Amino acid sequence: GDITFLSAGNNKIFTGTTTMADATPSSYTITTNNWKIVSFNDHAFFFQRGYEPLVYSDHAGTVDKMSSHTHSTGTPPQGHEVLAAFGRLWVADFTADKSTIYWSDLLDGTAWSGGSTGSIDITKVWPTGYDTIVALAAHNGFLVIFGRTSIVIYSGADDPATMTLSDTISNIGCVNRDAVVSTGRDLIFLDDSGVRSLARTIQEKSA
Repeated sequence: GDITFLSAGNNKIFTGTTTMADATPSSYTITTNNWKIVSFNDHAFFFQRGYEPLVYSDHAGTVDKMSSHTHSTGTPPQGHEVLAAFGRLWVADFTADKSTIYWSDLLDGTAWSGGSTGSIDITKVWPTGYDTIVALAAHNGFLVIFGRTSIVIYSGADDPATMTLSDTISNIGCVNRDAVVSTGRDLIFLDDSGVRSLARTIQEKSA
């Protein structure tokens, strides 16, 4: 029944509203403030390219480095885009890798080795031959991967080890990570040509 407000700015992590409390983990240096924060399984996860992910848990009441979390396994991926969907976290857009997606163990966003963790490199799947992952979304049971100039769609993401390529769309992509919004019945995103509907785009442009 408790509500906790989490925010980021001025190279710090904060809790609170009227009175802001510095919740930045000790010995953790932040120099940019472009975090992607998602809520998953009673935790809040902070991701930003080049930084070890942070995690806030209700029971602990603190923001900690993911490697310091009790259930943490493996090396947490330092990606810029994170999606909480299909019972796990999905992370992409790394400093030196723009075509690989990593997923956590089922119901545990701090576990990145063992269990049902894994990754997929979609380098050979891009319909235009080359692209970079910009954003991730879940819609109608599909994992939607937005590239800068194309879109890749996978089915069966509830079991990522056996998910399959469902569709690809070329010459339409997303301008950045924060330009995708779910309306419940559709995904609205911003392409270089303007605001688009995924449902309409699939009808007109899919393979």
